[in-house]
Amino acid sequence: MATNSKYEVEKTWQLIEASDGFKGLRIEKRGGMYRIPGSCLINFDMQKIGARIVASLPPGVSIPREGVATTGLAIFKNGVRHVYQMLVNYLGQIVIMTNSGGIANFYFSDLIWFEDECK
Repeated sequence: MATNSKYEVEKTWQLIEASDGFKGLRIEKRGGMYRIPGSCLINFDMQKIGARIVASLPPGVSIPREGVATTGLAIFKNGVRHVYQMLVNYLGQIVIMTNSGGIANFYFSDLIWFEDECK
């Protein structure tokens, strides 16, 4: 995760609270860029196999015309590990997709999109 940038953080939105030293789910605006910094969702309940809407982009955050995605690692309570996809879709939803349900720690890397790629 990059911590330095030529652009200062102009605004942040906290969508899921920080927990156990991780940042939770947060959006930063830096110049013409939006960034969800890599972190972990601790004890996140995926509920069932498939796609789950985790959060929606708040007012003031531009929605990408096409989805932007990153890949993460989910470690479930029973020790099973799965690679999963997390994305911001064209509807402004932050979605996790996995082939396993249940409670897990969902680790993810930075997810970035740019103002000129938005609606």
